[in-house]
Amino acid sequence: MIEQDSITLNRYNNKSWEQTQATLSGEDSRYLYFTSEVSGYSFFAITGETKENQPPDVIIPKNDTQENEQNNLASEIEQPSDQKGGIQIPGFEVIYFIIGLLGVFLYRKRQN
Repeated sequence: MIEQDSITLNRYNNKSWEQTQATLSGEDSRYLYFTSEVSGYSFFAITGETKENQPPDVIIPKNDTQENEQNNLASEIEQPSDQKGGIQIPGFEVIYFIIGLLGVFLYRKRQN
């Protein structure tokens, strides 16, 4: 998450970035809307500092360790792939190429 108070609009002017304060003008369930006064048109960048989130307290229930080891072992076994290697069907590129060659052949035949 980004700290709302740290959001600024940066304007590129004379080979440097000028920072202007952005003011919250509205919000909805998904976005925050800001306004800012600028002195002209230029490249702009919106920046803000991230909030430092504290990790949530995690409570691990006590389980039988043998059951956990079996679950871990089962997740490490690779499942066989259903794909057969080496056999591929030509794509549409080949079909379009053949149709194109046929079109060129017919075009030249009509000109003669």
